Amino acid sequence: MKKKIKYSIAIIISIILIIYYISNNSFPKLKSFAENNLPKNIYVLGKFIVSNKINTSRNLNDYNIKFLPQTEFIDLEFTKIKIGSLAKENQGYLAAYKKKQFSYHFARHKNFIFLAAARGEILFSDIDNIKDPKNTFKKLQHNIEDLTFSFRDMIIDDDKIYISIDNRIKGGCNVIKIYVAKINISKKLNFKNLFSNSECVSDMAGGRMQAWVHKGEKSILLSTSADILKNKNEGDSKPQDDDSIYGKILVINAQNGNFEIFSKGHRNSIGLYANIKDAVILNTENGPRGGDEINSIIFGKNYGWDIASYGRKYDHSSLHDNSIIDYKLSHEDNDFEEPIFSFVPSIGITEIIKLDNNFSKQWFNNYLIASMNSKHLYRVKFDNNFTKILFKEKIYIGERIRDLFYLADKKQILLALEETGSIGILELKN
Repeated sequence: MKKKIKYSIAIIISIILIIYYISNNSFPKLKSFAENNLPKNIYVLGKFIVSNKINTSRNLNDYNIKFLPQTEFIDLEFTKIKIGSLAKENQGYLAAYKKKQFSYHFARHKNFIFLAAARGEILFSDIDNIKDPKNTFKKLQHNIEDLTFSFRDMIIDDDKIYISIDNRIKGGCNVIKIYVAKINISKKLNFKNLFSNSECVSDMAGGRMQAWVHKGEKSILLSTSADILKNKNEGDSKPQDDDSIYGKILVINAQNGNFEIFSKGHRNSIGLYANIKDAVILNTENGPRGGDEINSIIFGKNYGWDIASYGRKYDHSSLHDNSIIDYKLSHEDNDFEEPIFSFVPSIGITEIIKLDNNFSKQWFNNYLIASMNSKHLYRVKFDNNFTKILFKEKIYIGERIRDLFYLADKKQILLALEETGSIGILELKN
């Protein structure tokens, strides 16, 4: 027994020493590895001990903060359901040193929920069974097999399933495509290419889709990204270049694949909401260091990247130099559209959805915004003209959230949780 105690103490001290060194950026790769692979309680304990002053301040700074099952006005029940058949993948900066994640997106058809995993799997389950921990998602076979690709998003509209794809071609180049198939859960899906373009980028992001009607014709909105962090100056001319499809929101004809630039000047839109009836389009956009944005998207408008942003470059050499201004700090003064809101610091913003008003009278006309790095869900309300946020509430989830979906008939909010490969389910507490 004494030996076990000694070993435990020795392990804890070793972990604390490791965290001390990585907290001081002695080994940045180790820092990323430890944060993503050590048990959370051990990592937090070690970090609290070695950075006692700053973490005490953080704790005392949490004034009036509520944690699930509580929120500011209502109590919620939060359930995690592990999806055993999801494949893991490496993502993002220093990916090789991070714990592999489960990236996927939601869609719904009738009484089935569908998951499109980044690795190319499409899974589905009866909605009535998703809270059952023994439920097994079934795999939907499809014909997209001859490409090196990953799924960027999935939507289902008018009995058709649309998949956006990051297709990696020779020379380390990536192109974006959209495939469409008639949905049928009893047969192998026969996808056909709806949209493709030969222009490629070194680092593909974006890819979010929404159904839309453009000039009276059924269309698909598609977000594309700038070539993020490719260049030393962290800039990219493509979002301002009308001859490029990147750094844009495109509108694509659902019949023939013809496209127009709907809006431009975007860095990386990985959240997209569209309401045809109310003629409202909102995007959530990853900024540089600071400056994640929520934008009201209007046809023909320019949203400023890579000229205007409320963030700064990741380049540490200029970070603490007050004389350096990395970007224009006003969009409007430079003939760009101002964001509705900009998160400073950044939160790693992802999907945005609107809740039906049947969820709670306390959450009337509310929108939910997901985040990855912050690991929070944000509840917000906009003014009637979508020019500002009236309030925001942070709800701590504790995992990276890739996607959101609301099941109105079940009054359940679904969260795509990347770290555990789970579906998070939020509902009113009985």
